[in-house]
Amino acid sequence: MCIFCKIIDREIPSNIVLENENFLAFHDINPKAPVHILVIPKVHVESFHEVSAEIMSGITPFMQEVAKE
Repeated sequence: MCIFCKIIDREIPSNIVLENENFLAFHDINPKAPVHILVIPKVHVESFHEVSAEIMSGITPFMQEVAKE
């Protein structure tokens, strides 16, 4: 199981910013900027090349919600 799946399953603690049924946003534990938030889909994706169009179309509105927070 990958680290992101473990975060989604709450096996690894995270500082969650926003969550819905498809995506999770949380603060990076090693930020490169004062605010550094990661947004991940809740389904395992082996590589960026495998990301479906459905995930891509849903992640943008979710990231906009995260930015409002």
